[in-house]
Order: sequence, then structure tokens, then C-alpha cells
Amino acid sequence: MKTQTKISVMPHTHWDREWYFVSSKSLMFSLHNFREAMDYLKENDDFKYFLLDAQVSIIDDYIKYYPEDEELIKELISTERLIIGPWYTQTDLLVIGGESIVRNLYYGMDRAKELGNTMHVGYVPDSFGQSAQMPQIYNGFNIDKCVFRRGKSEKQIDKAEFYWEGPGDSKVFTHNIVDYGNMINPPREKDEIIEYFNGKIDELLPLSTSNHILLMNGQDQRPIRKDLLEIIEKAREEGLDVEINNLYNTLEVLEAEGIKNGNIPTFQGEFTFGQKSRVHKSIFSNRADLKILNNKTENKIVNIIEPMCTIAYSLGIRYNHKAIEEMWKLMFENAAHDSIGMCNSDTVNRDIESRYKRVNDLADNLFEIVARLIGQGIPEKDVFQFQVYNYLPYKRSDVMKVTLFTPGTNFKVMDSKGEEQKHYIIDSKNVTEKIYNDSISEVGVNGDYNPKWVEDKVEIYETTMYLHVKDIDSMGYKTLYFKQLGKVSEISSQDNDNNQIIENEFIEVKISKEEGITIFDKETKKEIKGFFKVEDSGDDGDTYDYSEPREDRYYYTDSTDISDVSIEKNPLVQKVSFNMKMRIPKNLISRKNDVLDSEVVLKVDMIIKDGDRKVDINVTMDNQAIEHRMRILFKTEIESELSIADQQFGSIKRPTYLKEVEIWEKEGWVEKPRTLEPMQSFVTLKNGDYGVAVITDCVREYQIVGEKLDTIAVTMFRSVPYMGKGNLLDRPGRASGMEWETPDAKLLKEMKFNFSVLLYTDDKENYLSKLSKEIFTPLKAYQAAEFKNNFEYFILNKSVNRNKKDNYSLLEFNGGNAILSAFKKAEKNDGYILRVFNGNIEDSLEDEIRFVDMEKRVVSEVMLDETTVKTELENTEKVSMNLEGSEFKTLFLK
Repeated sequence: MKTQTKISVMPHTHWDREWYFVSSKSLMFSLHNFREAMDYLKENDDFKYFLLDAQVSIIDDYIKYYPEDEELIKELISTERLIIGPWYTQTDLLVIGGESIVRNLYYGMDRAKELGNTMHVGYVPDSFGQSAQMPQIYNGFNIDKCVFRRGKSEKQIDKAEFYWEGPGDSKVFTHNIVDYGNMINPPREKDEIIEYFNGKIDELLPLSTSNHILLMNGQDQRPIRKDLLEIIEKAREEGLDVEINNLYNTLEVLEAEGIKNGNIPTFQGEFTFGQKSRVHKSIFSNRADLKILNNKTENKIVNIIEPMCTIAYSLGIRYNHKAIEEMWKLMFENAAHDSIGMCNSDTVNRDIESRYKRVNDLADNLFEIVARLIGQGIPEKDVFQFQVYNYLPYKRSDVMKVTLFTPGTNFKVMDSKGEEQKHYIIDSKNVTEKIYNDSISEVGVNGDYNPKWVEDKVEIYETTMYLHVKDIDSMGYKTLYFKQLGKVSEISSQDNDNNQIIENEFIEVKISKEEGITIFDKETKKEIKGFFKVEDSGDDGDTYDYSEPREDRYYYTDSTDISDVSIEKNPLVQKVSFNMKMRIPKNLISRKNDVLDSEVVLKVDMIIKDGDRKVDINVTMDNQAIEHRMRILFKTEIESELSIADQQFGSIKRPTYLKEVEIWEKEGWVEKPRTLEPMQSFVTLKNGDYGVAVITDCVREYQIVGEKLDTIAVTMFRSVPYMGKGNLLDRPGRASGMEWETPDAKLLKEMKFNFSVLLYTDDKENYLSKLSKEIFTPLKAYQAAEFKNNFEYFILNKSVNRNKKDNYSLLEFNGGNAILSAFKKAEKNDGYILRVFNGNIEDSLEDEIRFVDMEKRVVSEVMLDETTVKTELENTEKVSMNLEGSEFKTLFLK
């Protein structure tokens, strides 16, 4: 009987901080609506709960303008009337990096607890799909329940409740809501109310594993519903079991009843289908310019800034938590599902871009002051000495491109043991006069009255060069010195070669008018002709979705489009540069009629470094067409049913063809299933003999294409003129968002893209995870020369003690197998947080951390909250790690 069905109602608002409206508009309306909700809760005890969208940032926004209300807020939160957390912002879960998701939860829960309480439910009502790693991430914060809307199909699992399992024995009890506004507008008349609730029971009960349904009373930017108690009371008078409840309590009952009934199914994997709710799967490639900026900025914070500041902290330099927290919180604002989707008005997207600029400015200048403090604390043996930093836990060698001040152009670069680091000068200019003019008047200001550079009257050159550094210490630095051979020598000109081949001991790339671009692996003897070309297709979609035009035409570069080939060779780097010209339609009307009225010139550099196994590819182009999508096609000659890509903290296999595409229209799906897939940094196809991988920190979207499904298509960008459009071929019905013009989303400008490609034989995905981490954690050089103590570089007082080591290593992984995710100072304790993961999908791995400084340390495995201890080892010099496939672990080192 319907009167026996339990109905739990969760009053809430879903509060987008920005979207088609700017954040200031959302803010001003929130100040009114949130206070109204708090006043109503205070006055009406029977209105038990109100969920403030599970994101704490909107409370911080409120308190900034009404600090006098903080005590009321704390009272309502601590008594669980006003429910906040666990998120800081309602983040995306697929294109955003794993550390961004973890920090979003960390800062969200930490702030919520400061305000009184945090909800322990992973509530994501509107994020565009769910990462397979979310159960493991949630469990890391002691969250064992979650609620989400978008991404699930009945082909995956046909019930609303299920156990969602992840790596490392992680599991969350999950409820899938068809709509977070499924009780947005209930009627007020009793007869209509009874009919309304009975209709909800008929709709939702077949999906439930119990005799219990959840209704969400709220929607986007909605105020509290003040007549909700009256509506519920009228339903109760007619025998319906309806009450206001909170998410956690409801999920506990749902789980207990499902266990009792013995019918809770389980699922492993991600949710990226648009059957009931639009998942906007191709949103990964909208506003490629901003997506790329996000990816590079994430990598800068996690891979460079945090470990750099941690190395400095271990050397006695203060760790600037607040600066890094500010960077993260700006990134969280941009990581919100609409914000990172960039499915916004142009005005909002300009605000997003300005936040990235702010983060990069903070990061770059924090790096400089920290590197300078370390450098000036090292004894000066050479006024031109500099440090090369390695932020990974094993020794590394690489060819770097650096610009440094040098003592002329005739020199050797040496380490402290006298071993030469090979270099090749690209360009150099004498800047002695400028440096003296800038700096000489500042001599003595910092306490150094007789600097060596003045005493010796050194000449100073600004030199750009390739430098092959060897064995840079793990999680530390090596100091390098210049040995002057004479003041100036001729700068060697690069060899120009007409044979159009670049190569090293591992790989060869050949450019040919007949065969196009050929890659050859010298170890496997595998050769792929025409492995690189560009595809241009139409895009009838909007800022949410790619949609195939009803009349599309595809255009491709071929070998005859290659022109202006030039080859540069030196002992460290070989580079081939060329142009690829394409005639393409300027819009969909021209495409329909096959009118090629626009030209794009792609400027391509392919680079092979000494000792490297990959080819680095840089592409620059100036887009002058709209309503189109451009992708790079990497031919592999590996016919594949499955692709492999990395996800947050691991890797994942995906089918290259979806059977659901055959039934989606018949079954009334709201969005066409697509094999356009997300990645973090790499995608690969492999067979028993070899694999081909593409690595990028640009657009995180790929698709496996070709008649034999043997080609990796990586999206460069999509150009679309509208925020939202209706009746798309791939997404029927209403428009998503607003049907507004978004001129900036046309991307009519110059853009740059970078990729690395390699052929490999290693059978483990972890190999590619490790290589990707290395590519996006470059070695960094910094020169803390005394003659930089001027107004341009800022003036610092001379270090009292220059007693830091010239070479330094904090720790290392003996096996070099575990992938470093994060290394930073603990948020609230003295000590370090080290997070690692296994990049393999299934195979486990082992590794060992050794503390190079030989200090015995207390090592604890902790949860993601950094305080909950799982295991502890005392007074140890090293610690072993065992990781299952795609499992991560967090260690606290003290």
C-alpha cells in the first residue's frame, strides 16, 4: 500500500556561485536567501533540516559580508539544522585532478567542522559524471555514503540504491537521484497533494531497494519553501508517511532496509552515461584555452610549488600555508561543475581566467622567493652557481632548456664532484652594463659590502642553452657551477640537415612528401607511416556538448600539406619544424556546401632529446573558423576493443565501442552515448608486442577512431558560438543553459598545444603513469646570484649563515615504482604528508621509502583528513609500501 511507503523530504537549495550570471549576482541574492532560511529555521523547530548544497564556500561568502551572523550560523550548523559540507565547492569529478578533489573535500570538511559540523555524505547533485575513484576518495575522509544525479544508466545498474566499490576495498552506499529538484513545485490543495505524492511513489518506488523514497525539495538558486510543513501535514492527515529528514539519516535507513531485503546490488567503475540526466560528456573540450590553463596550473601547484616549499621547510624556511590555501580555493572556485565546464557567459569565463592568472602569479612569486632563500643559504663557490631542483623521489637526468647568467660563452658546467654537465648554447648576450647599473648602487644594502662579483669585476652574459643534467638528487637539488675557459667563444650554429630525419639511440622521426610523418622505434623495429595528422569536423553543438552536424564533412591533412620543413640538430636536441596548411569551411553553412573559405596553418615542432624515448610535439595555430572541432589523429596500427587512460590516482580501461549507441534513441535517452572519454594525462592502445601512448596536459579528451579502431584522436579544441542550443542531433530537446551568444567560445585566436608520443613495450600501465608524472614535473633551475639583489628582482638581506648543503635530498623511493601524487607539509602538524598511488589497473606493486638524511622518523598511514591514523611505525629509517591496482595511500612523516 502507498500509505506504507516512507517518504523522506530533504529541503535544500542548489547554489551555483556563477553560471550565466556572474558570482557577484549570485552572492547578493544569497545574502538575502540564506538569512531568510536561517531565520525560518530558528523560528520553526518542526522544519528540522535545510541542506545548503554541501559546499562551504557559499557560507564563507556570506560571513564575509555579514560577520555578525556567524554565531547564528554556528548554532544552526552545530545543531544540524543547517547542513553544510563536505565540499568547499561543488566540484567536477572527471576532468579535475585527483589532488584538487581531495583538497576540495579537505578544506570543505575542515571549515565545516570549524563552523560546527560537517555532513558525511558525498553529495554531488549536478556534477557532469562520476569518477570511478570516488569511493576510495570518500572513504579516505570516513565518508561511507554518497548521493549523485548524473551519469548512471539502467544498463549499468537498475536500482537507485547500490554499493559502489572502488580500489583498495573501498565502498560507499549510494543513492542515485533522478533529479535534485524532484519535489520542486508541490501543490497546496489536499487532493492534489495526495495525488502528487502517490505519483512520486509510482515513479520512484520501482527503483528502490526498500519501501522508502527520497524527495528533494529545492532547485537552482531556490529560497527555502516556507509552506513545506503545511503541505507535509496535509499529506500526513491522509495517512501518507512523509517527513523532513536529512540525507545521512535517510541513507542509513535505506541501507538498513536494503540489507534486510537482501537486494542491494554492487557496481565498480565510472558513471558517464546520459540516459536520465544529461552528462555533457564532451564538455571536456569546451573552451580549450581555459581547460589547458586549468591543467597546467593544477600541475604547477601539486608538482612544483608544494614540494618546493616542503624542501624549503625541511631546510628551516617557513612554509606558507595560507598562500597555498588561497591558490587552492581560487582553483576550487574554478573547479565547480559549471565553472570548469566553462558552459557560462563570456563574462563569467573572463572571471575564471582572471583567477587562474592570480594563482599563477602567486605560485611563480612564491617559487622565486623560496628558491632564492635556499640558493643564498648555500656557500658561494662561484658567483654564477645555480641549483637544479628535482621534485620526484628518485634521481633524475634530463635535457633542460634554461636561461641563466653566465661568465661569458666559453665555459663548462660542472657539479661539485667535477663531473661535466653537457650544454649547448642557443643564444647569449652581454648584459654586464645593465646589471651593474641596476645593482651597483644597492651594494651593502643587504649587508654585503664587498660582494665577489664587484670585487672581481665579472662580466655577465644572459645565456639560453640546452643543459643535460645528470643524477639530480631525489626530492632535493644539486648545485652546479661554471668553469670559465675564456671570456667569449663563438656560439656554435645548429646543424641544418636536408634529409628530414631526426633521431637518437631509441627513436627516429622522418618527414616525407610521399609518406607523411613516420615514427620508427629502434628497439622493437616497429614503424608507423602517417602516424600524425589533423582532422577537422563540424560541430553543431554548444558550450555543453559536441554535436555532429546533420550534414557534416571531414577534412584531413595529408603528406602534401607539409611545407617549410627545417631541421635543427645539436648534440643534445634534434628538432624538425614544418607547417601544415588546411583549407576548411568557415562555418556550418560553408561546410554543408563544401566551401573551403578559411585557411588554418598549423606550425608543428617535433623534438627528440638526447637519451629520451619519446617525441615531444608542439602545435601552434591561429583559428579563424567557427562551428568546428579539430583533433590530432595518432595512428597506432593496434586494433582495439579497449582503450587505457589514466584517471585520478590510477588507470582505467574503457570500451572503444558502446552498444548503447544502438538503442539510445529508441529508449529515449536524453543524450547520445559517446566514446569521447576523459583522461588526466595519457591514453594508450597496446597489444602483446607494443603500445603507443599519447601524453598531454592540454585538453583531457580522447576517442578511439578509424575503421579498425586503431587511431587515438586527441581533441585540440571546439569552436562554438552559443552557450546553449536546442534540438541537437546528439542531444534532443531543450537547450542546456541559456540560448545566448558566447563570442569568446569561438576561440578565434592563436592557441598552443603540446603532446608527447612514444612506442613502448612495458606491459604495466604504471610505466605510463610514472612517465606522465615526470613530464609534468620538470626539473627546475634557479640562480640566486648576488648581483640579482636589485630593484628588478627585489632586495633581500644577506643570509647570516650560508650553511646549507650544495647537494640535498630529503627522501627517495628505492624501487621507484610508486607514483608520487603529493608531497607537502602537513596542514596542522609539524611533519610531511606524502601521498602515492599505483598506476596499474589490476597489478599490485611494492616500493620502499628511505629517508636520505638518515634521521629516524615516526611514519603513520593516515586518512585523507591527515589526522586519522590507520597504522604507525616508530623510529624508522625506511618504510615499505604495498599498493593494489589504482590504490592510493597517504603517509604522515614526522
